[in-house]
Amino acid sequence: MTRTAGYMTKKRSKDWTNKELIDFALQYSGKTEVKKANQVVYVAIRKRGLEEKAFAHMKPKMRTYTPEYIRQEALKYKSRRELQNTDVGLYNAAKHRGMLDEISSHMENRGYTHYPWTKEELFEKTAKYSTLKDFRENEPAAHSVLSPGDQGNGQPSPWAKYWEEATAHLTREPTTAQWSDEELVEFALQYPARIELQKADQSVYTAIRRRGLEEKAFAHMELRTGFWTIEECKKEALKHKTRREMELGEGGLFKAIKRHGILDECCSHMEDNGYSCNQWTREELIVRAKKYSTIADFTENDWLAYHSLHSSAYEDIVKEATAHLINLREYRTDEEIAELASQYTGRAKFMRGCPGAYSSACKRGILDKVCSHMEPAANLLYRVVYSYEWPESNTAYVGLTWNEKERMWGHLHKNEKGKRSPVRKYVEEGNEKYDYKTLTDYMPAKEAGLEEKRIIQDYKDKGWKLLNKTKGGELGSICHELLKQ
Repeated sequence: MTRTAGYMTKKRSKDWTNKELIDFALQYSGKTEVKKANQVVYVAIRKRGLEEKAFAHMKPKMRTYTPEYIRQEALKYKSRRELQNTDVGLYNAAKHRGMLDEISSHMENRGYTHYPWTKEELFEKTAKYSTLKDFRENEPAAHSVLSPGDQGNGQPSPWAKYWEEATAHLTREPTTAQWSDEELVEFALQYPARIELQKADQSVYTAIRRRGLEEKAFAHMELRTGFWTIEECKKEALKHKTRREMELGEGGLFKAIKRHGILDECCSHMEDNGYSCNQWTREELIVRAKKYSTIADFTENDWLAYHSLHSSAYEDIVKEATAHLINLREYRTDEEIAELASQYTGRAKFMRGCPGAYSSACKRGILDKVCSHMEPAANLLYRVVYSYEWPESNTAYVGLTWNEKERMWGHLHKNEKGKRSPVRKYVEEGNEKYDYKTLTDYMPAKEAGLEEKRIIQDYKDKGWKLLNKTKGGELGSICHELLKQ
């Protein structure tokens, strides 16, 4: 008897066998999808310890960003912008470890704020292009250095004064505000659906909505309302060759098919792409497993065979096929774990960057030892008091924060509403250099509030001019709620 997601939600988890729970989980490609489809089934799988069998086919999304892996992957990219747009996880891992300069040494734009070009070189770069759009897309670093905007440090680029001269020959494309209604409608007629228009040019889509041109621009587009019927699901599924292609191309259709419980029926004509567990014989699976020496290699290079091997259909040969495989996580020594931990500056970064080593350290009781070099992270219940000083004009600003790095960035940049902090306003008024000082250690929030008030009064008594708009000691509503709890 086939159970659908909707049917199972009406039954208690204890009414289902292990095989039924595993078969239900095999319909999905991730744990989150199983949890969303049926929370009861997900919890039952966890309670019965069936994770290895039920979730084995799910390809892990988390990668271990070791220094070697980051260096190797970074070689695939020609610029930092390309790296950031293509693999933001790798970019953030390199940034957290302070490896950006190292891994981008071969890249064209090694850093926007270092100004690696002369005036003549920048002019040569702009001369290669005929439109501003081509220049911006193909030379993002040079465009950033030349543009007159803020470079992220409160100051414009020293080459910004040559912007007009260097880009005078470049053709500027008209903005959507300069498009006529007829041009907007004509552009929209190229696309059969609103979502495709949005992906092609969000600014055009927004302009059409603002001018009230939906009836003219979207009249030819099919607008789907309501739910997919079973007949529609079967008809549309015939257009796809694999399940993965259908899932990525038409997510709504794929979810509707699973909701109706007809996934196998609709996909019977498709080439298997990672969901079927019964396409190999037992002998073939054992031969596949013997090709690898570690579990990591097996899952990475043939994860479908690995997941099939752990399904209920082949549970009798799992031990025989995988007995020779080494689990690298279990074979790490304490010294190796300590070496991995030494590459991180905080426990959270260690846990995200190398979850296997972090978990092993917790189980062996050596987490405090291997993380002894890390600075404790601040939290909402603790604060540190700091100050900005301009000695020449005898001006200062005193504040408190739970995260110094984020607060420093916030002081020197505009917020989401475009407003500037008192510190940034004062920096923009003159060329006087400031000194940043950390005045206290992290302490309980209430104590930090009282200490901030005392320090502010101390500055006033010494004749300093303060940029603070309040008397100090404010902790924020979130912190007050946490203190009550």
